[in-house]
Amino acid sequence: MALERGRFGIEYKPRPRDKDSSSVWAVVLVVLAVAAVSFVATRLRRQPDSFGEFEEAPPQAAEAAPPREAPAPAESSEAKRVLAEIPARDRPPKVRNLLLRLAEAEKSGNVEMAATTIEALRDLPGEPAADLDDRLARRLGQLNTRWLFALANRQWVTEVEVRPRETAARIAAAHGSTLSSLIRLNALADADDLRAGRKIKVMHHPRFSMTVHRRARYADLHLNGKFFNRYDIVGDGEICPVGVYKTGENLRSQFAELGLRFALRDRVELETIIPQNASIVVSET
Repeated sequence: MALERGRFGIEYKPRPRDKDSSSVWAVVLVVLAVAAVSFVATRLRRQPDSFGEFEEAPPQAAEAAPPREAPAPAESSEAKRVLAEIPARDRPPKVRNLLLRLAEAEKSGNVEMAATTIEALRDLPGEPAADLDDRLARRLGQLNTRWLFALANRQWVTEVEVRPRETAARIAAAHGSTLSSLIRLNALADADDLRAGRKIKVMHHPRFSMTVHRRARYADLHLNGKFFNRYDIVGDGEICPVGVYKTGENLRSQFAELGLRFALRDRVELETIIPQNASIVVSET
């Protein structure tokens, strides 16, 4: 810029190089603006990938991509746990389906469904689950005991009304049961905790039998012809000879005479539920 005398006095007159400088800056600003617009447009056209970076999406990607198949339903975590516990080899479909059903029953707390499923597994022809039989038998025993005492299963338990001057011992004997089981089924404080007109639960003529396996050293208890529970014979003492024996009044003494030693909890349970005149079959197996 320069000062010169003009028509109206002192005036500013631009120099030629100042005009060139203004043009250059104008061009630079235009270029920067175009670059900014182009950058924003490019960012809007880009899509994020799975790692957080960006890559340009191919045109018509939605139309070109093939349809995806629906994923197979996942097994429940409980079913996976049960399947993981069994030996790692393929199972026949029927066995696998029953194991999944058992896992679901255990998860939901359905005692009846779990018990009947185990019975179905153990009754399969050809013994496809023979290697699981001992584990299944012991679990079935736990379920049956709970089913008997906590849930009072109707196939084993009936309800009766106490008549005047009737005692708990007399009621138990009349139904072929034991006093201990009657007390436990009804959560009685003692045998005298009864009054006329009260309705109580009692095991109804249970047909118990026990099979003792001398070589394997365990005993299977059956109720009305069906497996009920399995009990280990502890110690290494001699077991009585093969044969059939009948239970008497004092089951604890009889067990000792036959050489049948059980853990305290098992012995108390057996004394509670096995009445007189039940069969004890001793086999060599």
